[in-house]
Amino acid sequence: METVMQEVIFRGKRIDNGECVWGNLIHKPGSDKCHIWVHLKDNSLAIREVHPNTVGQYLGINVKDNHKIFEGDIIEHDDGTLMIIKPIIPIDRFYDSYETPTEDDWMSTSDVDWRIVGTVWSDPGLVVKALKQDKERN
Repeated sequence: METVMQEVIFRGKRIDNGECVWGNLIHKPGSDKCHIWVHLKDNSLAIREVHPNTVGQYLGINVKDNHKIFEGDIIEHDDGTLMIIKPIIPIDRFYDSYETPTEDDWMSTSDVDWRIVGTVWSDPGLVVKALKQDKERN
């Protein structure tokens, strides 16, 4: 059986300026603070404090134009269908062992065209629309 290495990246919204950053998560269990260790353009490293409720992990799946899908993203199909990418695990359990869903667990991006249109923490109108569509489908 072949072992596949998964890229582990987290995204969060900075507390100081609201900008999104990507990198390695630094979170002490039991703490209410989260930081992301980011690689800057000059190849140096910096630690940025982020809002814990905006932290999402990269799922290992990309959509149109090779954009990475993170927990908390809102994606849209070409037919207008919206989908909220829900967290795999709560923030205080990032260090536990778990399996990340594969592309086959939720959709095949090779068969359909999706694009990222927002996030759950920055686009409340899209969240309401996506939840309404989900309720109508079920």
